[in-house]
Amino acid sequence: MCDLINLFSNLDNIKAQGRLEEKLIPAYLHAENLQGVSFVDLKKLFDACDKTVLQQQAEQQGHQPPTRDVSQKLNPFTVFRGCVGNEFREGMSWTTDLYQAIKYPKRAKSFNWHGNDADQSCSVWCALVELDEIYCYLNHYEPEFIVCPKDYWRVDIPQKFFEQQS
Repeated sequence: MCDLINLFSNLDNIKAQGRLEEKLIPAYLHAENLQGVSFVDLKKLFDACDKTVLQQQAEQQGHQPPTRDVSQKLNPFTVFRGCVGNEFREGMSWTTDLYQAIKYPKRAKSFNWHGNDADQSCSVWCALVELDEIYCYLNHYEPEFIVCPKDYWRVDIPQKFFEQQS
């Protein structure tokens, strides 16, 4: 498996080989590969991809998109992102499932992914995205759309929902 820093460092060569989309998906899916990679660099990797090829590679690697008929023009649609703390954390993983967005920061806190000094509150953010804004769909541990929304806002979720057992 290739890590994201290696992918970014060798971007031109890997892209010239036609293997960027194939290598990016497994590298992105493992949280340890995100360490030391800025949001700007991560977005550059996804921007360098052909979105059609990226989704084809995702499907070949077992990530089937939702069965909802996109020909019904469900544009724009709503996505959510759960964050540890009250501030928005830049990231490209968003879900259409509000419950998953609430669950993520609970799990991140339990695994201490953001360190001991992280704000122990949780927040959920919402965005409306168009289909053409989506890089690809993955379903590694939960359904997620890889997207970089232009605008987002905080959803008012009482903290008690983040504290309840799953």
